[in-house]
Amino acid sequence: MLSLPALRTLALSSALFVLSTFARSAEPAPAATLVSASDPRFRYEGRFDEADPAARGVVWQASRIYLDFESDTLALRFDRPQGENFFDVEIDGRKTLIEVPQRGAARGAEFSGLGAGRHRLILFKRSEASAGSVRFRGVELAPGAQVFAPAAAAYKLR
Repeated sequence: MLSLPALRTLALSSALFVLSTFARSAEPAPAATLVSASDPRFRYEGRFDEADPAARGVVWQASRIYLDFESDTLALRFDRPQGENFFDVEIDGRKTLIEVPQRGAARGAEFSGLGAGRHRLILFKRSEASAGSVRFRGVELAPGAQVFAPAAAAYKLR
């Protein structure tokens, strides 16, 4: 049978082992890659309010935002919604409808399981200017994600 001092030493060494193992496994996760709306790699088509350098005001219907990226996840960031705002989000040809309501968080604005490789985001405002407006703040991608400027559009007509 162990003496009381030996039991204390054993308990203390076991506790230190558990704490050191937990401390190593509880390292903070790497931060997500934030890409601000002011980043020059975004391509904007249409009419935007550029009064705030950190965000683009999306008011007019059919305004489009393009970005190429390598990430398994994507989250669209908006703020100051007024009225009703609906967008088509196209990632690699797959379209999804999202809503950015005046009250509450954007619905459907986070995407995961996109897979490896390069992806193209096209954000298209569906709702009329009279229905609402919102400020586009940028995107949040997985830690270490890469972002690229999309190729210029090759429209036949100007």
